[in-house]
Amino acid sequence: LDLTSNLFNRKVSIRLSPDVLLHQCGRGSYMKRLNTFNFYGQVDYNFGDFSINVSYTAKDKLLAAGGHMLQYRPDSWGAGITYGNGDLYVSFRVSDIFRTRTTHVHDFTFDNYVNRQTLNQLGRSFSLNLSYTFGYGKRVNKNIEIQSLPEITSGAAGS
Repeated sequence: LDLTSNLFNRKVSIRLSPDVLLHQCGRGSYMKRLNTFNFYGQVDYNFGDFSINVSYTAKDKLLAAGGHMLQYRPDSWGAGITYGNGDLYVSFRVSDIFRTRTTHVHDFTFDNYVNRQTLNQLGRSFSLNLSYTFGYGKRVNKNIEIQSLPEITSGAAGS
């Protein structure tokens, strides 16, 4: 489910994406999958050429393959600020604001095979995006008339 709402003359935008419960079961032990509550939310505030946003991703546990596979991801908060005036675009984003250490677990156990992967992350993630458009396709001066050649009427050649 993905819910989006724009409020206050489109200055505030709210997006909520909850996955309440996913349970799949079929014949055999490999088709069993259980994913409990997962949630993503984001709030954007726009003023002038600026936009500020805050996002939240809830922790997630996944049990699959008849209990032989377990995955875990902790919750995280993110924030960002963006400036864009049509030609110039600058965006700065910080993920995992309140935590400097996270652990993601992927555990697979089956008969005589065991695979456990643990990803330990230290610090936070910062990203800076910068782009500039040089006005391609824009008319720089209104007095300049753009005309096509009279002998070219189509891209298809005929005889």
